[in-house]
Amino acid sequence: MMIENSDALFSTLKKHPQVKAIVCGHIHQQLEITKNNIQILGTPATCFQFKPKCNEYTLDNEKPGYRIIKLYPDGVVQSKVYRL
Repeated sequence: MMIENSDALFSTLKKHPQVKAIVCGHIHQQLEITKNNIQILGTPATCFQFKPKCNEYTLDNEKPGYRIIKLYPDGVVQSKVYRL
């Protein structure tokens, strides 16, 4: 599901430069994109995965997973997905 008011969200976030990342999950697939210098990290589910970029319900053969996020005092955000 896409957020319906993403333009309003990012307009608000421009006023808060301390925001370095948005994390969401479980979206049944791994997602790592950057928008307006903010990392957007989607976490895979711990069960089945959806095949990316499909218009219809399609399962992927990718293993379930989880994400570890490390936050540093200088604002750096590091993240890695681990598959089960």
